[in-house]
Amino acid sequence: MQSVDDRTAEERGLVPLNKNKFRIDKSRYDTTDCYIYPCSVGYNDVPLQYDNKIYDMLIAGDIDEPLAKHIAHMFIRDPLQV
Repeated sequence: MQSVDDRTAEERGLVPLNKNKFRIDKSRYDTTDCYIYPCSVGYNDVPLQYDNKIYDMLIAGDIDEPLAKHIAHMFIRDPLQV
């Protein structure tokens, strides 16, 4: 996985956070981060890093919690261009 790991040294936890806001435990291309289907929410037993500001905005907009966490998690990283 290291060949496609785009996390910075800060995001990997190798140096203290300075320019980045989050320490990210897994590569973008690693295993599933969270489940959003209501029947599968019980499997979300691994802590998920997400942007609280985005999460709160989505919850205020009546988005359900699992989907709001998923979307807020997606925005902790810079988007990739395809």
